[in-house]
Amino acid sequence: MTARSFLALAVALGVVGSAACSIVNAPEDVQAVDTSAGAGGAGGGATTTTPECTTAADCDPNFRCSGKLCTEGRCVNGTPPNLDDKNKCTLDACEPTTGVIHTKIDPDDKNNCTTDSCDPVKGPVHAPVDPNDDNLCTVDTCDPTTGIKNVPLAAIDDGNFCHANECDPKTGDITHSPKKDCNCDHSVCVEGKQLDPKTCTFGPTSDCVSKVCLKDAKCCAQGWTAECVALAKDPTVCSTNPGAFSCSCTHDFTCPGPRLYEKCDPCVKIVCDNLPKCCSDPAALGWSADCVAATQQLCNAAPNLTCP
Repeated sequence: MTARSFLALAVALGVVGSAACSIVNAPEDVQAVDTSAGAGGAGGGATTTTPECTTAADCDPNFRCSGKLCTEGRCVNGTPPNLDDKNKCTLDACEPTTGVIHTKIDPDDKNNCTTDSCDPVKGPVHAPVDPNDDNLCTVDTCDPTTGIKNVPLAAIDDGNFCHANECDPKTGDITHSPKKDCNCDHSVCVEGKQLDPKTCTFGPTSDCVSKVCLKDAKCCAQGWTAECVALAKDPTVCSTNPGAFSCSCTHDFTCPGPRLYEKCDPCVKIVCDNLPKCCSDPAALGWSADCVAATQQLCNAAPNLTCP
């Protein structure tokens, strides 16, 4: 229908208004626009677009860590999450499936001499342990591998089988008390009954009896014969414990008398190492009652009731 025909029809129907007059001179070939179907109708000119995404995962499987977003069907860059929780006791990371994670660190430094903890501000703290056991009878140390060690003082045990060794933990005072009826029956320089290597070992380096009995077991099982005395005097057997000696004491060391030569008997040497006057005092009784008592304390010598 031409514009002229449309106008004639409008006049006939009585619907022509001022607006209709504006197209009186319109070209006959002007077509009316059909809007009945709307912008997307069958005759419309609009186009339909397919959305890029429906969820952020469509944009980036790692969206929890990348910050990628899906907005109105379009993938846009968002802000990645802040991993740092300001806590030096955690390891901060981002896991694609769960998002930001804060894993507690292990402050253990594998050192058994530290107490390990963690301060959120400072981070791991390794405080040295105190090995002190408040016992003056121990040496207190700490080994990184094995931990605290409280080792008894070496001086507590004097190696004398006939001593009861004690240490006062409050003062560190060490005492060596003779055990009752624990005696070495006679000197290695004197023939007699067999000797007990335990009771006749006076200290860590005074094991002449043991060495003799290793050469001849009869000396500690049957009797201390002349052969045993000869072995005791042999430099290759007892020369270093407590040193070469001659078995030439001028009198029995269990009785008072003139001073004795330190190498005339192993026990005499031990006594004179502790009481030098016993081997140096020129008095008639240089080997005094103190020296005799020392043989009982240091050498387990049995008391001699036959002294002149």
